[in-house]
Amino acid sequence: MLLSSAVPGPEATNAVIGLSEAVSRSDHRHPRLTSTTTQNLDVAGNATVMFTKVFPTKPGIACTANKITDNLPVTFEVSSWVMGGAGGVEYTGCVIHGSKAQTLPAVIGLLTVLLGFNIFQGNAASVEFSCIAVQASN
Repeated sequence: MLLSSAVPGPEATNAVIGLSEAVSRSDHRHPRLTSTTTQNLDVAGNATVMFTKVFPTKPGIACTANKITDNLPVTFEVSSWVMGGAGGVEYTGCVIHGSKAQTLPAVIGLLTVLLGFNIFQGNAASVEFSCIAVQASN
């Protein structure tokens, strides 16, 4: 058996058995396909997330609130992308906006009974969240 000096390939959508007669060295590392960070939204409900990996194409983003004392749902969306890398065409980060549902006042009646909160408004200032970016499958 030969020892390979090639950089290991990234994970693939479809599994492949492989044909090489060489084996990877014990200190090899596969290319990173994800970026993970934890931070807090600012007073306007925004946070700039800088990825720990540069993505050549738009990554998939998933954010989760870590702990909310009032138990109201928080929704997250990418409001813009931070571009950089070679030629400024790679995805190096994004701006996340978080909104928190608000309890509806009792005067709204039936909606309060049905929903219990207003999903369309609310400030999610200071909410701590985790964000993961995943390289798109090719």
